[in-house]
Amino acid sequence: MLGDLLQLARGDQIVADGVVLTADCLEIDESLLTGEAEPVAKAVGDGVLSGSAVVAGAGLVRASAVGSESFAQGLASEARRLNLVHSEPQSANNRILQLLTWAIVPVTGLLCWSQLSGRLGFADAVRGSVAGAANMVPEGLILLTSLAYGLGAVRLARRNLLVRELAADAVMAGPAPPGRCPQGPSDPILRTARGA
Repeated sequence: MLGDLLQLARGDQIVADGVVLTADCLEIDESLLTGEAEPVAKAVGDGVLSGSAVVAGAGLVRASAVGSESFAQGLASEARRLNLVHSEPQSANNRILQLLTWAIVPVTGLLCWSQLSGRLGFADAVRGSVAGAANMVPEGLILLTSLAYGLGAVRLARRNLLVRELAADAVMAGPAPPGRCPQGPSDPILRTARGA
């Protein structure tokens, strides 16, 4: 409940956001929420986040946000709301793959028919048709597209931009100055992680 006091000790999972009232060498692991690799030392007046864990010390915390108002629930609801971005290269690849998928079946049938009419045995004709159909699958297209997305993600990461999807490079409106988003961080998770 909001305002409840939580007694924390090493190994405890924090179940509500709160404010530290007393701290005895209290250290919290917030890596699952913020990505911070090292435990964070907490003093009186510092905030703690639900979903984090006590790795050292002990303390007393007053719950300031519970349930849907807590940080962890905000992350979970944001993750559920995440819509995948469709980029032009991704849409073009999907169209090509759909066309090839529909084309492979009749082309394989024609290939089998042409091999049967060339006096090959049924087993050899089927084998040749399957080999021909397997070569129609554009594995290189997928590989090159994935490689291009990966290189774009590396390029954006060098500019200190958070890449949440591989297609981020293709949907960027324009180049951003190093370390800055074009309109500032609009993502609530990013704003919280940066302390904005």
